Amino acid sequence: MVFEHAYSAGLSQEDILDSIASMRPNPGVEKLISILAAEGWDIVLITDANTSNITKIITNRAFWQGDRLFIEPCMRQTTCPRCPSNLCKSRALAEWCTNRSYDRIVYCGDGRNDFCPATFLPANAIVFPRRGYPLDDLIKKTMASPTPQVKARIVPWSDCYSIIQTIFPGKFVETNTVTTQHM
Repeated sequence: MVFEHAYSAGLSQEDILDSIASMRPNPGVEKLISILAAEGWDIVLITDANTSNITKIITNRAFWQGDRLFIEPCMRQTTCPRCPSNLCKSRALAEWCTNRSYDRIVYCGDGRNDFCPATFLPANAIVFPRRGYPLDDLIKKTMASPTPQVKARIVPWSDCYSIIQTIFPGKFVETNTVTTQHM
């Protein structure tokens, strides 16, 4: 795993945390999350990375021992060949949706392991593959095949402002750094 490699390369906890802190969010992600929260949406992050304004994060538990970061898998699965053994995102999403009623599901992703849940989404869902990333490539490939595996509406994205405009057409307009709501 990445963190085992970082540890064996001699990186300290401070080095790793500084590197993570230097990562910048995708443009518009803060606005997207705040709008979804204000509109009462459940926001669920399903990630095989590790652990405010998020309803639920389904991920691997992480803890430090000295300068070494240890990761405990959030699940152990052997039934899905598309997903790693520590997390099947389709299974995690299905478990989250059990006993909940949603009018629609909106799924945003970019990695290869986001393809599995994209293939299980119903036709009234929207899948947002990030342009130029593995999920985008996999969806293009399946949609070009005689038997496409994705039933959901597909809307590629480069920044989160386009996701906002798709989910809430005409309701929120981005003007430089201010979002206005149209009634």
